[in-house]
Amino acid sequence: MNYVTIQNTQIGLADTFIATRFADHTAKEKRELSVTWDQLREAVLQTSAATKAGLPWVKLARFGDIPTPKGSLRHDTNMLAITGIEADYDGEEVTPEDAGALLEAAGVKALIYTSPSHTDAKPRWRVLCPTSVELPPDQREGLVARLNGVLGGILAGESFTLSQSYYYGCVNMNPEHRAIMVPGQPIDLCADLGAGVVGRPATKGAATSTKAAATPTKAPVATPPVARAQNTPAALLEAIISGDDFHGATVKLAGIMASGKVGKTSAKRQITDAFDAVPADQRDARWAERRADVGRCVDGIYDKDKLEAAFRKAEGDDNGGADKTGAHDNIIDAVLGAGVTFWRDPDGEVYARVPMGEGVLNIAVRTQRFDSMCRQLYGKAFPVMGSHGLRPPGVSDNAIKTAIGSFIAMGLDSKDVHVPGVRLADYDGAIWIDLGDDTHRVVRVTADGWSVESTTQAPLVRKGGMRALPVPVRADDSASRLRGLLNIASDDDFRLACAWLVAALRPTGPYAIIAVDGEQGSGKSTTSKMLRQLVDPNASGVRGLVKNEDDLLISAQNSRVVGIDNISTLSDSMSDALCRISTGAGLGKRTLYSNLDETIISVCRPIVMNGIAKAAAMRGDLADRTIALTLPVIPETERRDEGDVWPQFEAAAPGIFALLLSALATGLRRLPEVKLERKPRMADFAKLACASAPAFGWTETQMMEAIEGNRQRGTEAVIEGDAIASAVLEIMDGNPNGWSGTATNLLDALRAEVSEAVERERSWPKGAAQLSARLTRAAPALRRVGVTVEQTRAGGTGKRLWRIARAG
Repeated sequence: MNYVTIQNTQIGLADTFIATRFADHTAKEKRELSVTWDQLREAVLQTSAATKAGLPWVKLARFGDIPTPKGSLRHDTNMLAITGIEADYDGEEVTPEDAGALLEAAGVKALIYTSPSHTDAKPRWRVLCPTSVELPPDQREGLVARLNGVLGGILAGESFTLSQSYYYGCVNMNPEHRAIMVPGQPIDLCADLGAGVVGRPATKGAATSTKAAATPTKAPVATPPVARAQNTPAALLEAIISGDDFHGATVKLAGIMASGKVGKTSAKRQITDAFDAVPADQRDARWAERRADVGRCVDGIYDKDKLEAAFRKAEGDDNGGADKTGAHDNIIDAVLGAGVTFWRDPDGEVYARVPMGEGVLNIAVRTQRFDSMCRQLYGKAFPVMGSHGLRPPGVSDNAIKTAIGSFIAMGLDSKDVHVPGVRLADYDGAIWIDLGDDTHRVVRVTADGWSVESTTQAPLVRKGGMRALPVPVRADDSASRLRGLLNIASDDDFRLACAWLVAALRPTGPYAIIAVDGEQGSGKSTTSKMLRQLVDPNASGVRGLVKNEDDLLISAQNSRVVGIDNISTLSDSMSDALCRISTGAGLGKRTLYSNLDETIISVCRPIVMNGIAKAAAMRGDLADRTIALTLPVIPETERRDEGDVWPQFEAAAPGIFALLLSALATGLRRLPEVKLERKPRMADFAKLACASAPAFGWTETQMMEAIEGNRQRGTEAVIEGDAIASAVLEIMDGNPNGWSGTATNLLDALRAEVSEAVERERSWPKGAAQLSARLTRAAPALRRVGVTVEQTRAGGTGKRLWRIARAG
């Protein structure tokens, strides 16, 4: 009879089960495989080696990770569950085909394959029979006895050894090697095996033929199908509490606790507490038996651990009583076991890449957030049973610090180097935008368009306070809905606001600063918050101006957009700081607790601020980088509560965000073909604004007119806010042919054009040096209105003179 050709539907060849493969007889390495019955047969047939010692071993069971003193993982105590049974025949009388006929008659599903030492004249073979579900290891012997009964008691005595495994394959492609499939049911479902039950023979090989004497034994009652218990403490404790698995989970838990240096008394208490958490109506005889056996089981695992320590000491491999595994090692195992990997930036800062469902989360390792994540992952991997159920164990700060030190070393050794990006990153030829939600989805933008992706390897880093962007959904009326939400009066101002939003979605600057101005009741704060929410939602929204540049840079480093609320005055130093952040700035300071190390903070960020735009634009260099939006006052009859405005914003945001993404893609596609006739100070911003304009239905000319108009208004604001610049224009009006004189002469002339109150201000120059600085600062704005201010030397005397004239 040729069993190899039996149809899959008859024997369930497509059904998968678990088998453990050991590379060789030492069993120091194991691999858990999920295979079909047909795949196992093919592996048996295709595997070959020059000698028997070179063949792998197979076992229909799951094993833990606790080795013997010699490092073997294949031993009784380490077995977690069986997925079938295996047995050996070396009597050299019964052929594999005859054995297959007996099993088929009994309805037992099996795979029979010849041993490496088999010949047709002297048959030797192994038989594998699957079970319908995973079963506790202590049920194996009874199932082997059933199989032995079907085969007439011919199995070798070693077949009854719990952890016994066997070679598979053949030596030198032996032509007599074969594998036979037998149809039927899993052996645990074959309730009535007419041949009876035959237990372990008195000595190895004592039963060698179908006529050999056999000793009947009572067959065990198979437990109902059980759910797979994952090899984590949380899952194993849950398996006990739910009643899915008592014995296997107990053995595995005890092993994990012993390897983790949990005290034996604590281990007994935690496992017993889990048994006691089983509902009273589910506590059957099996529960009572296993609960009573907890102490013996834990003692066996822990005593074995002590015995192995004694072996190590006798062999000269003792560590003097120090723990080989501490809490920090368990933390490392928990984090790495969760799939966390590490990378670094060019400056050596290390980041963790944490799998989050289908997505990933990148976190700087030297942060409190990663510290907390380590504790969370450790708690999930090594929970303890408390009076209120499972809970994370306590762990010392030193253990966390030691583990994080190891993670930093891993990251520094990594060849995975990237420039991290907050919210946005350039990676693999695309712009990636972190939506910031719990799904960890991202948006990919290229010149060809945009799409929402489930994951990316882009180095996107999340900072505290980040909130979720809306999932973009295309909508035809998005531009009009955005215009209706923002209290912007002119078309040019709306175009500039849209251009700023698009530029803010590009990872690289420089960026324009958007300054929202208006009277009280014009919605300055709400408009500023909406602009930020569309590109970088944050818990802080917009907030007050910090006191110094250091704090401003740190704030910028931890968010994508800098939002500043209610500016009334702006110092020269803070004006300079805002300019540096919008174009790219760095701050170097001595690292805390270090004499030689320097911490560098380098940022380039979009900025949105509100208050008095004229005050914000007093400095000419800041005005050149600023988009000033002046909002009209909202009549009292038309004002809306925030409770009405923000729901409308949330409803429109997905479509508006999709519009901005399409505009960004359009801008990326058109950038190479855009040529500016006149390049303003923020030429990069202007070029992208013109390139993306068609996405909103505008022309490049319309966008440039808006940019030039804003620049002109900025110039006027600078001159109006600068008493020296205003006074220079007054001098020019009174001297159509120009003015020339010494610094003292010019200072006197300027005093004549201003009030005494202005002259008494602290900012009014008191000498030539201060005057020179003020004139140099005002010169660009004056030049844009046709007036030049420059210093020359008088012929002959060489005396320094200031000259004011019409440009050109």
